[in-house]
Amino acid sequence: MALYLPKQHIVIDVVDDPCSSPVDPDAFPGLTVVPVTCDELAHPELISEICGLPFPHVAAPAQQA
Repeated sequence: MALYLPKQHIVIDVVDDPCSSPVDPDAFPGLTVVPVTCDELAHPELISEICGLPFPHVAAPAQQA
């Protein structure tokens, strides 16, 4: 599986997905291909680091009284 992020100029290529289609470099020329595994996809903060993208940290909701 390939996840295309054209605004960020990145393609995330899931290399160990048995149903994966290869990255199509002609679909969005000039994008950087970042190979990741299915296990790495379970950790979005790691993907953000690998891709050089900021990871959005969401504050915990305030407790209601």
